[in-house]
Amino acid sequence: MKATIIHFSNFLFYGNVFVSLCAASLTYLNCLFFGVDQFAFHLSLFIFCATNVAYNFQRLFRIRKTNSTPSSARLNWIKKHKNHLLLMNFLLSGLAFYCLILLPMKVLVILIPIGFISFWYVVDLKSIPAIRSIPFIKLFVIGITWSLSTFGLPLMISNSLYCSKNYAILFLSITFYVILQTIPFDIRDIDYDTELKIKTLAQRLGVKKSKLLSATGFLTLSITFYLISFHELSTQIIVQSYAISSLLAIPLILAINPHKKEYYYSGVIESILLFPFLIHLFLSKVF
Repeated sequence: MKATIIHFSNFLFYGNVFVSLCAASLTYLNCLFFGVDQFAFHLSLFIFCATNVAYNFQRLFRIRKTNSTPSSARLNWIKKHKNHLLLMNFLLSGLAFYCLILLPMKVLVILIPIGFISFWYVVDLKSIPAIRSIPFIKLFVIGITWSLSTFGLPLMISNSLYCSKNYAILFLSITFYVILQTIPFDIRDIDYDTELKIKTLAQRLGVKKSKLLSATGFLTLSITFYLISFHELSTQIIVQSYAISSLLAIPLILAINPHKKEYYYSGVIESILLFPFLIHLFLSKVF
């Protein structure tokens, strides 16, 4: 029984299923925000599939380029199960294509650049290095990519591109929400990134200052989301869900230390991206 639980947990977290669920949950929540409920399921399912395919591709590519033995349980698991991940990518790519043909074709305006960026993130383009190798930029690329996927796509489908100036603030806020949640993973990967000569914010600031930056940022975001909620009265609960999620993220960030295991990052820290959906679910039932 214990072995089965461990195997399932590894597949859930190391196989990028959980992070894909987080992306899908944010997409679904933002579909509710923009009132495009009729597309919520298929768009969220598409984002789940596309996120899993992209993350698995990036992890497998990085493993292939690493000459030494992987230095963590996560990377060792990925290397051991690479054939399973390749098969999963094949199946989910087909499901993603099915969902895509059910969505308005204008979403390709956002999806094509995102697909290119996901590829460029780990693959060098001749003389241009992969995004991951460019000093200090990857956090911002991840944040913008997630915002375009989970917020930009519902916004485009809703045809509300110019309806509210608060949308731009919300987009930036969600971007930084993802960036701040990603900082702990730079902390986790300090040794691995050093081995690959990749410069990150966590390397420059150190663990303590990186944690403080992330926690302070979440506190600022919580206030920002709370203020925005009063300008979006029809969707106030959704925006306030982001505000509460930002507050809940702070103790999880501050609890990071060098002895935390992979599951803390892949499970607990990653769950920060799931908080907005869960809190909205709770608040909508209570109120």
